[in-house]
Amino acid sequence: EREAIYFNASTDSADAPLSGRCRYRVRGQAVAARWWSLTLYDSKGYLIANQADVYSLGSAALSPDEADDWSLVIGRAREGDHWIPVASAEPFELTLRAYHPAPELLAGRGTAQLPVIERLGCAS
Repeated sequence: EREAIYFNASTDSADAPLSGRCRYRVRGQAVAARWWSLTLYDSKGYLIANQADVYSLGSAALSPDEADDWSLVIGRAREGDHWIPVASAEPFELTLRAYHPAPELLAGRGTAQLPVIERLGCAS
């Protein structure tokens, strides 16, 4: 049995590079795993320091009503119930970790339904 499976994104759903200059809405559905987290990293794989000390969203932070249809905003200013701040204009990456993934997620990892990363706008 596999402990975890990772999915990494360096581009949004329109295939544009993820940038700290922009705001994004990430929308996802239930992940076939015991627990999951979505974490923001710099391009070298390190957490990006921010004043809020918020770096990720995990399935444990979602209410039962949100579990099958969740969303968060990534941007400089707090927005909505779930938010990951970006403190620099540098590129970043998102990593979705599925802990104790279900057999169907492992078998279909190349065709898994991953969150949509929508660019909302960018500062000049």
